[in-house]
Amino acid sequence: MSAFTGSDCFGLDSQAASPQDPAYRSGRRSLCRKNPPPGKPLRAHKTDTGIQATDHRAERIITFIADASRLKGGDLELCSEYGRIEVMDSDDGQARLQILLSAAGEGAAKAIEDTDVRAHLTADNGMLRVSVWHETQGFTPQSQPCWVSIRLQVPLANQYKLDAMANHGCVGVHRLTLAGCKLRGLVGIKVKGIKGYHGGHDLHNVVLSGDLDVSTEGPSDFGDAWIHATLRAISSCKVQARANGGNIWLSFTPDSRTGLNVIGRSEEGMVLVRIGEDATAPPLSQARSELRARSKGYESKPVQIEATATSSHGDVTVVMI
Repeated sequence: MSAFTGSDCFGLDSQAASPQDPAYRSGRRSLCRKNPPPGKPLRAHKTDTGIQATDHRAERIITFIADASRLKGGDLELCSEYGRIEVMDSDDGQARLQILLSAAGEGAAKAIEDTDVRAHLTADNGMLRVSVWHETQGFTPQSQPCWVSIRLQVPLANQYKLDAMANHGCVGVHRLTLAGCKLRGLVGIKVKGIKGYHGGHDLHNVVLSGDLDVSTEGPSDFGDAWIHATLRAISSCKVQARANGGNIWLSFTPDSRTGLNVIGRSEEGMVLVRIGEDATAPPLSQARSELRARSKGYESKPVQIEATATSSHGDVTVVMI
């Protein structure tokens, strides 16, 4: 085991020949803006493959495993300009962080060298704090990016505040309790040879004890990044979901203690809202409209969810059945 200190970072400070467009200059400053978290660095077992290149592809994998069993909840801040972020539960008391840097084409290894990634795991007043971002962004001479894919596992029993941005890739959250969550992204993953971008934010079996704010804000001609979420609330909260070209699908687990107040909007797509215990009741459905619905006895419920889902061009579906 080795101490994981705030000075641990990956990548090299380097300059590459500037392409015509400065946005694709290798080693430019990243759009991610984070600071090291407070607290004492956790002792973590670290592995680093170094840059491994084969043909016209290169990758580097850095992994940290730290004991977080004595920590209660925490703050998670993650950012990747190119690459998907996945946050999920671990099956024990360990926090596991894996960062995959990958690039393809001529100059792939240099693009990874030019991507300076920072990662911090600390304990602060009995809470886990994780912060991961990259200071610089590398590119190949063909303007292909170094992808920074982040996967974080944290103990299931705790509640976390999550702030994550993945501009090209979006975010997945699985089987966690969130005391507050903000997710940002522009588009999904680019697949070579297929038009547009693919994917979006995916929240699977997430429990809410605080507010959720999630958006995909890429231009409509850049793809249709969606928002899919299966949610259960244990405290009153506000849920906001916004997309431009993508569909929004929110499913809330029904509970006798829970009431749902919904606003669904779409400028061009279909809006469908279905709330209540009677699964045979027809849903409210309209095209290019705003729909409002409230579950029966909402005002008397101890857990009240205010949900607003808005898509400019996509369909919006909100259900609690």
